[in-house]
Amino acid sequence: MSFINTDELFRATNGGLDVILQYYPEAANCIGNNRKFKIRDEKTPSATIKRLSDGNYVVTDFGLDQQPRNAIMVTMFEENCDFGTAVKLIAERFNILPEERKNELFKAEIKSRPALPEESEGYYKLKIGEFTEKDFKIIFAEKVIDYVQKSASDKVKSDDWQTVLSKLCKSYHFYKLESFEKLNHEDRIVY
Repeated sequence: MSFINTDELFRATNGGLDVILQYYPEAANCIGNNRKFKIRDEKTPSATIKRLSDGNYVVTDFGLDQQPRNAIMVTMFEENCDFGTAVKLIAERFNILPEERKNELFKAEIKSRPALPEESEGYYKLKIGEFTEKDFKIIFAEKVIDYVQKSASDKVKSDDWQTVLSKLCKSYHFYKLESFEKLNHEDRIVY
């Protein structure tokens, strides 16, 4: 069983703020002030958001149970699930991996074969791939993606948001490398 460190979860979600804003987007206007917002159907807003001394955010609904809830507790409350399920949901949504999986994620697969006659000293070959939605979610902050999606949907004849981000990456000569081959000192191609 994979263990997800809750401290890492809070660090990866801006003290839980990113999770809270997914459930209560209206809370964004109330950060750092005493304004209240609605988290349920009610006449007068009664919920507040506050950053604690440890850097994590909590939401308190004074019209309900007055229980301060961090991101995990908000997820438990809104999804009607237990602690473990809430942590798992957050980790999946924000691509937070357990420690034992982090190393395998970025591990290259290395193979070799004998060099062909046309592959002489200095030979190398790059294979460039296309970015996927998952790649963009790793490269760019969620707010950047949201902004580009909104901008793309506001224009009548625009590219979709993935095309816009792909063009941006290419303008900075930032590409997705599918594979790389080179001739090593043993006359073998390593890829």
